[in-house]
Amino acid sequence: MFTELVKKNRSIRFYDDTTVSFSELKSMIDDARFSSSTLNKQVIRYILITDTQLTKQIFSMTNLPTKAKVPLKNRPKAFIVMIVDKDLQLSERFLYYNIGIATQNLTLSATEKELSCIVLHSINFENLDKVLKLDSHKKSVSLIGIGKSIQKVEIANIENDTENLTYYEKNDIHMVPKLTTKALVYREI
Repeated sequence: MFTELVKKNRSIRFYDDTTVSFSELKSMIDDARFSSSTLNKQVIRYILITDTQLTKQIFSMTNLPTKAKVPLKNRPKAFIVMIVDKDLQLSERFLYYNIGIATQNLTLSATEKELSCIVLHSINFENLDKVLKLDSHKKSVSLIGIGKSIQKVEIANIENDTENLTYYEKNDIHMVPKLTTKALVYREI
């Protein structure tokens, strides 16, 4: 059950018109709040966005319309922005450890709800802070797009890391190369 959930939890770029509710987003945050946190500081706060005009504006600030060629109609229908205090008394290494764990819990929660996500760091976070009118002592550190996927995704098992690991399309299916367990285990002692 857990393995299947993890396999389904892929970065999705194309979404249908299904709306995402605040209650669904809050449920994802409820699952993310149980994440491990360095010194149990729980420094991440969340901005939940479903406003159509704002989702369009944020979408246009990412590389989805340019690099991934995602049309506006197929944008994520909601966003979650992770924010922290600018004067955070936590090393960047620990901050991104916390962001990673919270992100994984949040995206697994979305996947369980038959929603999909994409973590977007291809954005100028200072510009995002201005769009969101963040308080001067806060900054955004992660952006997650959420919606109902129209993409079909499959895993392609790769036996060695010298092969190409770039995503590709095959018969309208988004193929995600992943190294096998055998390829990942460096040594058994």
